[in-house]
Amino acid sequence: MFVRRSLGAVACLGACALVTAAPGHGATAASKSVPFQRGVTVADFGRDGYPPIATKRLLRRLRARHVDTVTLLVSWKQNGARSVEVRRSPLTVRDSHIVKAIRSARRAGIRVILRPYVDRNDGGWRGQIRPVSINRWFASYRRFILHYARLARRERARGFVVGTEMVSTSGYDRRWRQLVAAVRRRFSGFVTYQANWDEEKRVTWWDAVDVISVSAYYEVAKSDDYTVADLLEGWREPFATLDALQARVNRPVMFGEIGYRTVRGTARQPWNTNLNGPYDETAQLRAYEAALERWYRVPFFRGFAWWYVSPKGKLRKLKGGDHQPAQPSLDAMTRYYGTAR
Repeated sequence: MFVRRSLGAVACLGACALVTAAPGHGATAASKSVPFQRGVTVADFGRDGYPPIATKRLLRRLRARHVDTVTLLVSWKQNGARSVEVRRSPLTVRDSHIVKAIRSARRAGIRVILRPYVDRNDGGWRGQIRPVSINRWFASYRRFILHYARLARRERARGFVVGTEMVSTSGYDRRWRQLVAAVRRRFSGFVTYQANWDEEKRVTWWDAVDVISVSAYYEVAKSDDYTVADLLEGWREPFATLDALQARVNRPVMFGEIGYRTVRGTARQPWNTNLNGPYDETAQLRAYEAALERWYRVPFFRGFAWWYVSPKGKLRKLKGGDHQPAQPSLDAMTRYYGTAR
């Protein structure tokens, strides 16, 4: 998990100010068939990530909790914000392990969304990439994405994410449309882009994908002490934003990531992995309950990919320092996932 920043001041690039998705654009056949996802993200890193036996066990436990969809990650790196090369790194999971994870999920009766994404070796955020040559960067990024689009098709993944929180480059409308079209020539499932939680209104090419995906780290709490009712009120503005967006571009909405840490006040800045506070499972639980209550039965909503669980346990050792759900939050998710919409 990485710190997510609000980038409301970041300007859109390219044709962002010039192109808008036409309200009358008809939904694609794939967008009409995007399933509701009782989902979680299964995250792992390193060449030996997603160890087959541990991953198989985890997937079976998730299926017992009524999980029907998992998002699997794979990351490549670029050196810094100005770099033009996206390449494998020591944190990149080998293809054979990704393939085995997809197959284990399918055998467990779980759909798979494959999400390849970029990180930076200098520790900066992918949303602030500004390559010295946008042409060279997109050429490199395209090779990266299409490699996994082909893998996703071979292994019959259900969904594919062409980019994640690429705030500083998502304004290049034409280039992203070309990339989506290239992915569709290689992958037959549904395709999406995962916008940052303050970026979704500025993406101009939602009509090119099948579903609007958001890293939904909305700041729904005003203080460290909150009730579920307080958080439901905090969801009012994000709900209105996404409701208006889906009506305008005629695409459903999903949360490609959503999660809360087990620290006091986590819903105040859910994206902030450095937020200080005492360990607090109740703060996380209330945030889960509010999100599930607000969104689970919304007709245009296509589900959650909760961040995160891992076959290796926690990715960070600090207690409460990451977004892995504690037992009460897992139980709340399970209760909802076991009910009809």
